[in-house]
Amino acid sequence: MNNAAPLVKLLRAKKLKISLAESCTGGLLAKQITDVEHASEVFECGFVTYSDRIKQDVLGVDPRIIARHTVYSAQVAAAMAEKCAQIAGADIGIGVTGVAGPGDEGQVKAGSVWYGLYTARDGRTVTRALALQGDRIQVRQRAAEEIFGHLCELLSR
Repeated sequence: MNNAAPLVKLLRAKKLKISLAESCTGGLLAKQITDVEHASEVFECGFVTYSDRIKQDVLGVDPRIIARHTVYSAQVAAAMAEKCAQIAGADIGIGVTGVAGPGDEGQVKAGSVWYGLYTARDGRTVTRALALQGDRIQVRQRAAEEIFGHLCELLSR
């Protein structure tokens, strides 16, 4: 199921561009957006930054944020969202990190996902933490649904 169609419609209506920095979703958000007709009008780029090194070297996430809060945190998701929007010159940036599973990563439970939604217009970043159930594929899909739903809600205000 693709929940990106309403988001693409809203972005087109508002003439906004979006960029993504994904970790645990592995490009799923970008795939779902680009599966929608007219996505090229709103989608600037997507980064799959699976390793800490790439988050730092490509996106420019400050390594001190990762060291202080761990890579699985709202702070890293926010930095990812802000950096990908800045690199792309996009109106909106989404950053997502977490543990899709099936196993836990240290003390971080499988299904723990953090995301940030950055809007360049007001320079504001909203973050949320999700505790999702299911296997690896279900966690990734549910994260995409939650993120797209939340962004649609924010854009509809």
